[in-house]
Amino acid sequence: MSFRWSVVIPVKTLVAAKTRLAAATGPYRTRLAVAVASDTVSAALSCPQVSRVIVVTSDPAAAGPLGALGAEVVTDPDRGLNTALRTGAAHAVRHGGPIAALQADLPALRPAELGVVLSAAAEFDQSFVPDAQEIGTTLYGVLPG
Repeated sequence: MSFRWSVVIPVKTLVAAKTRLAAATGPYRTRLAVAVASDTVSAALSCPQVSRVIVVTSDPAAAGPLGALGAEVVTDPDRGLNTALRTGAAHAVRHGGPIAALQADLPALRPAELGVVLSAAAEFDQSFVPDAQEIGTTLYGVLPG
């Protein structure tokens, strides 16, 4: 079955982003975080299986560049990841169709790779892709209904 997905990408405040890289990146850490999120958003926007990308953030320094790429930006109530995901999903559900939640820090993601995952996810009511260490979730998808 072929679907066009709404992809929700939560982006934390830039001062909280990439803190493990602070020593290596110095004053460029926030720029790096925007660049990484921009790569992820661009890949999702370029994926034929994606109808819209919804970025959830409370940080105007992230909202501006990501919105300029073509993402719909929704204000994050800044109460954690789960609340951000619920906020994005509530926005996405108005458009109908399946919804995928995608982590923002995937700078090597390619549109074709995301397309393969979303096509496979369309076969299941719920699906997920674990992170490389299998302790977190890179993508979570859910079909309508």
